[in-house]
Amino acid sequence: MAIKKFDFDVVVLGAGGAGCAAAITAARNGVSVALISKESIAMGNTRICEAEMTSSGISTGDSPDIIKEDMIKGGEYLNNLELVDLIATNASYAISFVESLGHFFRRDEEGRLSAKAANRLGGHSFHRSFISPGSGVSLAHALRNAIANTSSIAVFEDILATCLFQQGDEVQGTLAVDLKTSNCLVLRAKATILATGGCGWLYYPQTTNNRSATGDGYAIAFEAGAKLIDMEMVQFFPFAMNHPLHYAGTILEEPILAGPKGKLINGLGEIVVDRDINRMTRAQVTTLMAKEIAAGRITKWGGLKIDLSENLDIPEMIHYKKVNDERKRFEKVRLAYGENAFNWKEPWDVSPSAHYMMGGVKIDPEGRSSLKNLYAVGEVAGGAMGANRLGSTSVADIFIMGMGAGSESARCATRSENLEIKKSLIAEEVERVEGLFGKKGTRPPIKIKRELQQLMRENVGIVRDEKRLSYALSEIDRMQDEMENDMCTSDIRRYNTDFLDAVELMNMLTCAKMITTSAKMRNESRGAHLRLDFADKDDANWLKNIVIWKEDGQMRTLVSEITAIEIYEKAKKDDHHKRV
Repeated sequence: MAIKKFDFDVVVLGAGGAGCAAAITAARNGVSVALISKESIAMGNTRICEAEMTSSGISTGDSPDIIKEDMIKGGEYLNNLELVDLIATNASYAISFVESLGHFFRRDEEGRLSAKAANRLGGHSFHRSFISPGSGVSLAHALRNAIANTSSIAVFEDILATCLFQQGDEVQGTLAVDLKTSNCLVLRAKATILATGGCGWLYYPQTTNNRSATGDGYAIAFEAGAKLIDMEMVQFFPFAMNHPLHYAGTILEEPILAGPKGKLINGLGEIVVDRDINRMTRAQVTTLMAKEIAAGRITKWGGLKIDLSENLDIPEMIHYKKVNDERKRFEKVRLAYGENAFNWKEPWDVSPSAHYMMGGVKIDPEGRSSLKNLYAVGEVAGGAMGANRLGSTSVADIFIMGMGAGSESARCATRSENLEIKKSLIAEEVERVEGLFGKKGTRPPIKIKRELQQLMRENVGIVRDEKRLSYALSEIDRMQDEMENDMCTSDIRRYNTDFLDAVELMNMLTCAKMITTSAKMRNESRGAHLRLDFADKDDANWLKNIVIWKEDGQMRTLVSEITAIEIYEKAKKDDHHKRV
């Protein structure tokens, strides 16, 4: 196995929106940058997203402070206050940055970004979310073009990072494998930025995520000893398709889809909610659906039905449908569910779909992790969204935090020298990677992957309890043992998909264990985390964050106080006054 060595000031792992923003910003600050992606640049979840972005100060009466309160209330007070403040304050600047790259958002009749052109999504107090005509595809093209036109960014595509090199708590770079040749790359760096996205693929096929979302960044950060936060908080998008199989998990729309008169109906034909679903957050709608699903009151496709027919006489919803029909946004409904469903004359069969990780690497406002020289941005970073993310905030987040970490890592790089990576560490990792080729067991990694995905869907998904979580942890341990002792892989060297599956499986198992361990600790229901055996929110004991990390070869956990306590106490006081 050949080894190639490179030196850079900044290495960015992951090349979606957050990674590209970080790389572009670092390069503009005069440092050398490597952008590493296991697929093509600007692919992944960025390319398949709606690219709807929060702005601030658009509607009369709106402000960054109100955005901040909305996000923290929606996140049920687990959010990191400093991170939320950063997003709320800089949301408009993020839109300007994206448009400077050539990706544009919808405007009003006068060509302005105004409240008329914005949506009001569930949990938001004002119209402040802008869609873009070209969605994620247009955004991906703009990002690829920007990267191609930045000469100080070296692009490495089809390259899979397998570990972080470190000396004590100081990260020195990474080892990666070229999937095209199986050669190893040692990339020494003064600063390393994780931008690897989430781990929605743990819940395939009922996920909105791209297949590359296998939790790679969470896993290598954990293995290096970095601290992660609130890993139990996995957001499920309430309205996603559930049949036919090749459409399963495909995103439909935010709760705004339901409009003021949309009805949520269970499999027995009973109305679960009959109005104002469009004002609810994703977590609130998913929780209602999850309880019906757990009770077995489901359709033959395993979900519920959303009936939109009574919205056909509401001017706002007629306009909403017209705009989306012009964009062909719901053409998939016509193809899968038929013409009557497409025209809102028949209900749509919907199921929650794994969408976004609120948890992730614990960071400060500059994107710094608990390890020196290691940053995290975008979905791989945790804390900003708390227990539930409001729609359109993540696209703002990936660019705001990406730009911030890109700038800060460049400053770090100009003040530092590349540290020599010990030859023994390189040799040890190369040997571990080499051992994943040509294994002689009986179990292909893709088979174990599918078992893990089913395990997570059924036991650590939209509903959880002690029995399910304990079973999941024992099964995760069994699968880890099976992977180590009975896995079989091909020995070919040119794009060995067994090797890719094996590395991703290791990362997914690590993520699954962190998610399940944290979920078992949190003995309450909050945001995206629904415990059937602890159905109520418990502010007295669990208005806290769960932190998880690896130390001395063991998974460690602790609970820490929230940072948004003043906003929580103000909301509690306001609620008391309303009741009085």
